Amino acid sequence: MTNTISLTVEELNMLYIVKGGSRSETIDNIFDMLPDIDDEDIKKITESALVKVQDMSDEDFDSIDFEDGFTEDEG
Repeated sequence: MTNTISLTVEELNMLYIVKGGSRSETIDNIFDMLPDIDDEDIKKITESALVKVQDMSDEDFDSIDFEDGFTEDEG
């Protein structure tokens, strides 16, 4: 199965921060931190990432290259 859900760099970075050992653990981590997020922009990114992670399969989640969000532009 191919990952058909597209994540933004911001969503990838958020998921990298809260990533657990599995998709379900990552979802739980997001739910745990959501009430503590005061910044509306960060909250929107987190909520968007949550919806996308909930909609994907475990296989798709495991295939995410979280390092993509941390690549630097060269040049």
